[in-house]
Amino acid sequence: MLQYPKEYNLLNEEELEYTGGGSDADFMLALAAGGLAGVIVSSVVYILNGENIRNRKKAENPEKYLPDTDAAKRKLLADDSKEELLTSPLGAISLAGFAVSGVCIAVGAGISIANMFDGLKRQ
Repeated sequence: MLQYPKEYNLLNEEELEYTGGGSDADFMLALAAGGLAGVIVSSVVYILNGENIRNRKKAENPEKYLPDTDAAKRKLLADDSKEELLTSPLGAISLAGFAVSGVCIAVGAGISIANMFDGLKRQ
């Protein structure tokens, strides 16, 4: 038989949740917020990497990609830059960041919304 000290009081379910640091909803909201931050960081890396590739291509081969006023050369530069961006390490990391962040947002927001509706049903 388990013996408790004289001063020991059993906690009810609400008190246990409070002393345990809150519910899973806090974690799920943090997960969704982290996913949103990941999308922002991935977007910035993707855009900057693409801009660096375009600038490098124009500097290395100006007769192929310049002047900027020529629509055909702008399209060629955009297509060549896009191909290199999607196959570059930073491009791959950015795309992976988008995917992981999207999953975090979907899971965090989805479970948070489900918990919210579950809480309303209980009331």
